[in-house]
Parts: sequence; structure tokens; C-alpha cells
Amino acid sequence: MMKVFTPTLRTLWITTVAVTVLVEVILLPTNPPLPPVPHYAYKTLKAVLFVSVGYLAPLAFWHFNALTRGIMLAFVSAMCVETLQGLIGRGHSFHWYEMLLKLGLILLGFNFALDHRYERQISLGPLHIRLTGEHLQS
Repeated sequence: MMKVFTPTLRTLWITTVAVTVLVEVILLPTNPPLPPVPHYAYKTLKAVLFVSVGYLAPLAFWHFNALTRGIMLAFVSAMCVETLQGLIGRGHSFHWYEMLLKLGLILLGFNFALDHRYERQISLGPLHIRLTGEHLQS
């Protein structure tokens, strides 16, 4: 059993957002280039972080209870990260295709969490975690 909309989940979401922004804005050294395994592990970590930002939002904040709010969250988050990259520079620049990919990953996580919130449980194979909270709809 897991209680949703708690300060702990909100802190986890804020921490995930902060780590995602840091990982996205800080450049890895490219001279010498990273070997393939660390490079793809880094890219996978970034993708997992963006999905996690979207996934944790509906579980941490009870106001995120509709897909339209998820689209707004995903758009604002992706736009902020891409804009921050463009402002900081240092090898990064704003790219629409990257922003759309980030938007899609955040929205994917949001949709999964919204579905789990509606079902009141997170199911991962044999693992079932029941969700509880005072603002869950009946």
C-alpha cells in the first residue's frame, strides 16, 4: 500500500525535476568521446528521468487529475529545459525535435500514472501496490 499526495512524494518529484534539469544542462566531456556503454546508459538515464517527472506528478499532486493538465505540465517542463539549455549554451542549443521528444516522454509517464491512479494500484507483473489517499476519486 502506498499513500499518494504526500509531502514525501512531492519532495521526490521536485528532486527528480532538479536532477533531470541538471543532467540535461550539464555537458559531458566529449574529448575523448564516451565509450558506447556509458554513452547509451547516460541517454537511457535521461529518458527514464523525463518519464519519471511525468509519472510522479499525478501521484504527488492531486490537482493533476486530467490529461489536459498533463499536457500543460509536459509542455511547460520540456520548454523550460530546452530554453535553459539555449540560455546556458556551452554546446547546447534549442531544438524543437528534442523538446517534442521530452514532451512525449513526460506525457507518457503522466498517462501511465493517471491510469494507475484511476485504477488505484500500480501493477508491475506480480507486484501490486495499492494506492490510497484522501483525494482519490471514488
